[in-house]
Amino acid sequence: MNYYARHLSLKEFGESEQARIQSAKVLIVGCGGLGNLAAMYLTTAGVGKLCINDFDSVDESNLQRQILFRTSDIGHNKAAIAQQKLADMNPDCELTFIDKRLSLEALLELTQDTDLILDCTDNFASRLNINHASQKNNIALISGAAIRFEGQLSVFDPAVEDSPCYQCLHQNAEAGLEDCAGNGILAPVTGIIASSMAVEAIKHLSSIGQTLVGRLQLYDARHAHWREIKIRKDPDCACCGSSSD
Repeated sequence: MNYYARHLSLKEFGESEQARIQSAKVLIVGCGGLGNLAAMYLTTAGVGKLCINDFDSVDESNLQRQILFRTSDIGHNKAAIAQQKLADMNPDCELTFIDKRLSLEALLELTQDTDLILDCTDNFASRLNINHASQKNNIALISGAAIRFEGQLSVFDPAVEDSPCYQCLHQNAEAGLEDCAGNGILAPVTGIIASSMAVEAIKHLSSIGQTLVGRLQLYDARHAHWREIKIRKDPDCACCGSSSD
């Protein structure tokens, strides 16, 4: 009661909402700038089971924005280090990690008993696979991205009627996502998007408020400006469209 006292002090948030969070199983794919902070907030929010997937190792260039890591972590697997650090933040959260790249088949199997997926990757092929697993197993997906001075996020929930999927938004994309190494990233931008992803996750798990289903939020740090656009389900989408099966 004391640990979650500030949640329970919220008018819209009670013991039943906190209990929903504590009974949930969440998968975070990618433990870079977005996954770092999102994992921290979901751990301290009381998510019952949190699985973190990342096959990469900590590099010195990560430390500018991946605030869960320290110089002593360089060379070690990100997901494994994250599990160790997060365990000290909330011993009631059951933490597991997977330190290898997940194939589509592995994602489909892993997400069969998952309540929510957070896509914190920077690889377009991985994002399509994560989206496919979300749609196939009827699991909500929170997707975020950050590059240079910009960020974006949305929620894709196949349980919501007429909800688009990630591929509806990128139906004609042919190239992979841009990466931070080649384009740069203002460190706090990742924190802003990651925190927003955690907010959407908590709202979804506790059934509070309205999530970003059908909406894409875009953030421009240079002008301190947010804008929002509506996303519609594409009936011809190769993943969730009427002919996708």
